[in-house]
Amino acid sequence: MLTLLIILVFGLGLTMILVDVKKYDGESEWLAYFAIGCVILFAVGMIAEIVGIVTVTNGVVIDNKIEICETENANIENSVCAAVETYLQHENITYDKLSNSNATTFVGIFPELSSNEIVIKQVEIINENNKRIRELKEEKANLGIWKFLIYFGH
Repeated sequence: MLTLLIILVFGLGLTMILVDVKKYDGESEWLAYFAIGCVILFAVGMIAEIVGIVTVTNGVVIDNKIEICETENANIENSVCAAVETYLQHENITYDKLSNSNATTFVGIFPELSSNEIVIKQVEIINENNKRIRELKEEKANLGIWKFLIYFGH
């Protein structure tokens, strides 16, 4: 669409310049202004075309970026599951063998567990990745608009 409009504006501007030179010997003010307007529209159209081409070109890797984020999420979810299972096994063993006499010993030996902080950080990373995946999917959806504007594609 933009390409077609750029070609039309360029052709119209060139035609007006030629008509002004051939018919009016370059003295027609309104044709000169019209040609200047066409040049400005052409420049703006070219800038929009370049932005669209860059956007569509960058869109080629969106699927790869989404896949990387999803793979990272899956790996983190697996490690979180493993950490939770390990912690539950540790907790089960500790409480099964715990008696009043050795309870104070266990409290002294096992300081406060920091594994929950690791799990919290991993969940934060998953949330950040999910937000990034959502942004990438929105960007991918917008690519259709740019493709249509540039070359009637989809």
